[in-house]
Amino acid sequence: MSSTYQQVIRGALLRDREIETFSGCIKSQDIISSSLYHRYWSNVKNQERRTNRILLELDSAIIFSSDPHWLLLSRALDNRIYTKPYKEQIAILAFDHGRKEAIFYLSNWHKAEYVDKLKTALVAYLKKTSFKSTGTTDYYQTVEELFKFKDPEIVKAIVAKMKNDRHWEMEKGRFMYLLEDNYIYNLDNE
Repeated sequence: MSSTYQQVIRGALLRDREIETFSGCIKSQDIISSSLYHRYWSNVKNQERRTNRILLELDSAIIFSSDPHWLLLSRALDNRIYTKPYKEQIAILAFDHGRKEAIFYLSNWHKAEYVDKLKTALVAYLKKTSFKSTGTTDYYQTVEELFKFKDPEIVKAIVAKMKNDRHWEMEKGRFMYLLEDNYIYNLDNE
C-alpha cells in the first residue's frame, strides 16, 4: 500500500462522508472510510491482520477517533488484542460512550479487570435498546453475555426485558434453549 493511499484512508476516517455506490444495478449508501478500509482489510490474510503495520495504524485512527463507524470499530477490535493506551481508549468508548462493540471487546478479553463496569454497561445497553431495530443476533449476544455473570439481579433485568421486548420470539427456539440453559423454564412465571 502506498503511503498516499494510506493517508487518504486516514483522512477519510477523520472526515467521513456517505456516498452512493452502484454494484451492477443495485444502488447503496456507503461510508467512504469503510469502503477504503475494507478494500485494504480484505487483501490482508486473516493470520496477518494482527501484525500488519498499516492495519494497526488504521485501527489506531479508528479507535482514537471521536465517533467511529460501528463496523470499522468492530473490525478494528477484531483484528487483535490491545494493551495500554488502546485498552484505556476502548474503555472510554465502552463506558463513557456506551459503544456496544467496545463493551463486548472488553467483556471478551478483559472481563476480570472491568467486571463491575461491564455489568453496568451491558445492563444499561439491554434496558435502553429496542432490539427490533438492532436485530435478534444483537439481542441474543447481549442476553448470552449477561448470563455469564451469574448474577441474580442481572437475571431479573433479562427476564423483565424479555417480557417487554418480545422481538426475541423471531428466533424463539434459540432463545428458549439459552433460557433453559440458565434455569429459566417459563419466562412468564419468572
